[in-house]
Amino acid sequence: MQRKRRLCLAGAAGLAAAAWPAAAAQVGAPTADTARTLRIGVSAELTGAGALYGAGILSGAQMAADEINAAGGVAGHRLQLEVADGGSNPARAAMGMRRLALRDIDLVVGGWGSSQVMAALEMSEQVGMPFVVTGATHPSITAARNRWTFRVVHNDRDVVQVLADTALNRMQRRRLAVVCDSSAYGVGSHDAMLGRLSALKRPPVLSRMLGMGAASAAESVDALVRQLADQQAEVLFLFATVGPAVPLLKAIRRAGLRLQVLGGGGLYHPQALEDVAEAAEGLVLAGLFHAALDAASADWARRYRAHPHATARPTPLPGLAAWTYRALRLIVAPSLDASTLRDREALRERLSTWEGEVFGVPGRTGFDDERQLRQPVRLLQVRGGRLHPWGAP
Repeated sequence: MQRKRRLCLAGAAGLAAAAWPAAAAQVGAPTADTARTLRIGVSAELTGAGALYGAGILSGAQMAADEINAAGGVAGHRLQLEVADGGSNPARAAMGMRRLALRDIDLVVGGWGSSQVMAALEMSEQVGMPFVVTGATHPSITAARNRWTFRVVHNDRDVVQVLADTALNRMQRRRLAVVCDSSAYGVGSHDAMLGRLSALKRPPVLSRMLGMGAASAAESVDALVRQLADQQAEVLFLFATVGPAVPLLKAIRRAGLRLQVLGGGGLYHPQALEDVAEAAEGLVLAGLFHAALDAASADWARRYRAHPHATARPTPLPGLAAWTYRALRLIVAPSLDASTLRDREALRERLSTWEGEVFGVPGRTGFDDERQLRQPVRLLQVRGGRLHPWGAP
């Protein structure tokens, strides 16, 4: 599928959020030689409930593009980012991906929230446009039928296996409860955990969905805490984003329950966890990134803190910034050359067979048959109001 690249700058309204008015100008700004500009789409939730996550995705992409351009670009092409704000809403995320597709963007990185990503990937799959997901973990996002969708963060199927093993074997707990919110991430993780516990012949003592509506939130949280106490639960597997999860964590603390809480990537929000440090103390979760993973991660974190986009408001979350940076700088950029720039199918094949090293992941890695990046699930724990690698001193 050979085709001539369209390299004109698309400055249409709706691609750059008002919170980032200088984003397009600061990264890969157009030069007089527009034929040497390579446009990369960034799918990020810059408004709505996921704005902090989207800010992290964009800042990581910008840092990668800055470094790539400073080193001479990709195959002689300067990178320029075009941002689609999904608005923390599946319909808007799908519309944003459609806008990128209509502007002939050849590859998109980013995507936060399983509901948003599953809506957006329908368009990228239809038009045959690689979508490298950096912030959504529902297992069905990477599947054999999704030929154009890649993912660099772990998926919830792998997460629940690690969390179940940690609770049962490493913590030696037996009375397990599973709670989720009503998002695609929450329900998908909940169902995956029930399947895992069934396979282990360890049915939970309680399985519930957390109320999301403001009117019923307090009542549902209080009732849930009473049920956890009545069932003498020792472990709570909590699959929710921080919005609905924080009231539950606070209620558990107020009730004085001696309950170990373990959660998935939806709870990765260092700022929110620091704000409710006492309620979150001891929480173990599947981490997206930590500077202590290895020396290269520490070096990246240091450079990220010094990067101008890391000081933007709202403050970007480093976990999604790290994964978006790694996706663009260490996986996508090495896969682009004269042949893949002209042929999306060739680019898809190159990404599918990519192997290499990325900081935070031990050894060499690559994508499996479902285009999921192979990597271990790393656990973090809240101690003293901060996230630390679980088990580390």
